Amino acid sequence: MSAYANILGIRENSLCVLGEGDNGVVLTDNSGVVFKFPKSQMALQQLKHEIKITGHISKSLFVSVPEYKSVSLDAPIGEAYCIYNLIEGVPLSKEIYATHRGKLSKQILLLLDEIHDISPLEAMHENKTNFEAMYKEIQVLLFPCIEDKIKREIELQFKAHFNSAQSYEECVVHGDLGASNILCDPESGTITGIIDWAEASVYDMAIDYASLTCAVGIPLCKEDFLMLRPSLHAVFERANFMQYTFPLQAALHDIKTSKGAKHV
Repeated sequence: MSAYANILGIRENSLCVLGEGDNGVVLTDNSGVVFKFPKSQMALQQLKHEIKITGHISKSLFVSVPEYKSVSLDAPIGEAYCIYNLIEGVPLSKEIYATHRGKLSKQILLLLDEIHDISPLEAMHENKTNFEAMYKEIQVLLFPCIEDKIKREIELQFKAHFNSAQSYEECVVHGDLGASNILCDPESGTITGIIDWAEASVYDMAIDYASLTCAVGIPLCKEDFLMLRPSLHAVFERANFMQYTFPLQAALHDIKTSKGAKHV
């Protein structure tokens, strides 16, 4: 923490961590602003992408997105950072959703509509997941490590997807719309903001439904969304398969990372 305080020129005891992950650390000094430090070159490039597009995105949503005030991203990793206005609220949780289920389900569905209706910018590149390439990687990297029964299940899931792949209209997607990226007032059940737009791109809206309703997100949303809008069944067919691949993608990432580390 002292290193960050020195870079920012503020007292260490005034800083507190709002969040930290593999890509970066987010701090505040309770002055109404947030300091975001990327932890890798990839995270730095994603942050630059986010800064380019959030101004455009904010014009289309009824909630807040990060409003960047100052950018200092030419410094080395560990010293590069940016500043944006603090968005009030806490990350959405299963408990908060259950308490305000009726209100939140309608707000989130409206929010998804607004995201998917945003007019794309050139900076929002197409970001399709290549499931055929993923399946080949799974066969090469994961199959040697898993039981035959699980291999057969994976084979059946991918073949079913390939045989029944639906067409879809591409649109702007958040790309990482997990519950932790949705901020809300826990007392009123009002959504206040959406953060972490680094993976925003042009793709299938099903990815946002998949991210939000997966096991570590808010699974109850799926039931509520389908009750509010039965036409989403086709979207959730695609989202269900995407969710099935999430742990497989994580396993592939772990294997690739460990192999890369061995060659460092």
